Amino acid sequence: MPGPIWGDPVAITGINRIREFKVPPVQRAGETWRYGLGLPLQISGNRLALILNIRRDRMPYVDFEAGADAVILSSMRGEPDESLELSRNHSEPDPVSGEDREIVKYPADGGFVPVGARLPDGSPHPHAGSGFGIIHAIGFPLPHTDPAKRLRLTGKRFEFAELQQYASVGGGISIAGTRRFQLGALPAGVSHSGTSFTAAIPDGPDLLFCMQDQSGNSGVARWRRYGAGWLPAEFSRVDGADNSIEPSLVRDVDGSLLFCSRGKSEDSIHSIMVWRSVDGEEWECTINAEWTIGRGPVTVNRAADGTPYVAANPLLQGQEPFAWGERGVLQIWPLNPARDGLLDPIVVCDCMREFGESPSGEGWYVDHPSGQTVRLGGEWHHILVYRVADRGEIKDGTGPVGETGCYVSEVLSGGDMVAPWKLE
Repeated sequence: MPGPIWGDPVAITGINRIREFKVPPVQRAGETWRYGLGLPLQISGNRLALILNIRRDRMPYVDFEAGADAVILSSMRGEPDESLELSRNHSEPDPVSGEDREIVKYPADGGFVPVGARLPDGSPHPHAGSGFGIIHAIGFPLPHTDPAKRLRLTGKRFEFAELQQYASVGGGISIAGTRRFQLGALPAGVSHSGTSFTAAIPDGPDLLFCMQDQSGNSGVARWRRYGAGWLPAEFSRVDGADNSIEPSLVRDVDGSLLFCSRGKSEDSIHSIMVWRSVDGEEWECTINAEWTIGRGPVTVNRAADGTPYVAANPLLQGQEPFAWGERGVLQIWPLNPARDGLLDPIVVCDCMREFGESPSGEGWYVDHPSGQTVRLGGEWHHILVYRVADRGEIKDGTGPVGETGCYVSEVLSGGDMVAPWKLE
């Protein structure tokens, strides 16, 4: 495979915390909601939609969500322009058993082509002002059982995907349509579970978005817009990433693609693995840094100057391997110039140092990192979005603490800007 075409690395120079999103503006009576995961999407030349998932706390199930909002921002630090409700849980009967289920809506992952976007040749992008989000929905039994007995919903489940089509309206976004797909029925043989924690990236008139196929193989799905809707059209499996989940993708400064995914097996779960491809079809694993990260999500991202980096929780000294353990520190590792190794890590958030001991005594979670270079107020910035929570909320179902929420930090770098979109 041809080598990269750049010279000396430009160091990522620092991390600057910008803002936090904690409590949704509207909550259902009697329920406790907090924001958690976030997905940044450029929606116009100077506006950003931050897709925020909502967690419902004090529930008897692990990973019990309540839907998602789209918060529209036109500045890095100012108040949001508006907030749009993207999804909320609802009840319906299980089609097999007939029993009532609460349909729990997970984060809306996907992509958007900003208003004013242009193709690489400078011509207007044919799908500017449109995008998609795919939501994994799972039916949980009702009535809820004892909150003191935390459960993971396993076995045969009532689940499906909701594919939302987004359109630009009045400087924000709206839901132009929603279509339900049953398990295994998405086009191109892709699955609605295991999707990327980072946004889709442009490839000519199409979007590339990491997913899995129906056999659990991770790879890259090409999404095309047919009429008024985006659908997956093709899927490229990444060899060697079969036993992995939650893949992510960026385009490097030389035009090649960098792919990262989270391992599941004992020999990969603590490794940072990065694949590279020049054509999106043939992939080579160029980085396999073993015993580097904890048991949590890992994503590949690209700083504002084009420096790619991996974000994850480090495997701390004395931490027990294969245990869920601490996710109390979030770091980034810039890739070296040859893209075959990692540079020294930089701390994004050390919860114990910043917040002290967690109220539950179980430690902290700072995880699910998602990076994006965005333009606000005429200037480009690279932001990294991540969740902070007391581990007791996840493990034991305790209520949220003051620090719980979605956090946004700016990743600073010293080189020339490499914009992800060509905008008017």
